[in-house]
This record gives sequence, C-alpha cells and structure tokens, in this order.
Amino acid sequence: MIDDDYVCVLLQVIGGRLRLVYEECDDGSDDFWCHMYSPLIHSIGWSRSIGHRFKRSDVSKKLNVQLDAPGQVFAKVKEVDQSGFWFEDTMKLEAIDPLNLSAICVATVRKVLADGYLMIGIDGSEAADGSDWFCYHSMSPSIFPAGFCEINNIELTPPR
Repeated sequence: MIDDDYVCVLLQVIGGRLRLVYEECDDGSDDFWCHMYSPLIHSIGWSRSIGHRFKRSDVSKKLNVQLDAPGQVFAKVKEVDQSGFWFEDTMKLEAIDPLNLSAICVATVRKVLADGYLMIGIDGSEAADGSDWFCYHSMSPSIFPAGFCEINNIELTPPR
C-alpha cells in the first residue's frame, strides 16, 4: 500500500519492481510501479499503528484471492530519538512533491505521527479535508529544512 491512505493490490513483480493498482480501481487502469524497498509502501495496519487514518474500501471483499502482505517483507525505517527538540504541527520545511518528483516545494508539517512519521502538505494546494497530505518519515531524503534550496542554489517551487 502507498502511504496507507489507500490499499493497493500487487499485480506483478519484475526484478524487485512491483506493479501495483489501487484497490478501488475496477479496470486496472490506475496502476503504477515502485521498488520493493520503497519507503512509500507499508503493510496493512501500518497507518493505524502510527496514528493515521485508514481508507480501506469494500472492494477487497469482492476479490477472490487476496492475501495481505506480511510486515516482514517491507523495508524497515531507521528508528529516531523523538526526545528533546522534535517536529511540531505547522512547522515549515521544504519537500519533494511526491506527485511531481522534479519539484522541491514549500511545505508544512500538518500532523506528527508515531515512529518518526510526518503528514506533510504542499503549501498553496491544501485540501480542506487533508486528503492531499502525504506521509514522509523524518529521516526521508525527500524533506529538507527551510532555506535548504536557497543555501544550495536549487530552484524552490513557491506556493500557488
């Protein structure tokens, strides 16, 4: 599953690459590929364990042969010490937009979850219900402190 917002079904495996389709997709047209060690895929139940909502559809009840992938097959993230100074809701940062991997955007921590995970929103494109937030681990190479792009002379995508 991706970010545990939606459940995915594994369609194909080729050399460590996984072809996944969102469970809600009736015709299989909403498929995508990712690596088996991607930090964006998690086992069933992961979202509940870190305090994030879960959107599992009734589609899984319709599928003939569905087996949840065991947690042991997913890459483990590095444990972090959350004592002392730590992320807080509304903190600003810069993040790679997971829907446009060529863009580093101004972003905001929207919710701090357990085990070092953060719900992040790209500034200027927030949905009122938080449906466009994405989950990155605090150790992710896809998040940066505010000012990172300026210091490193990298283009920062401003809020809309």
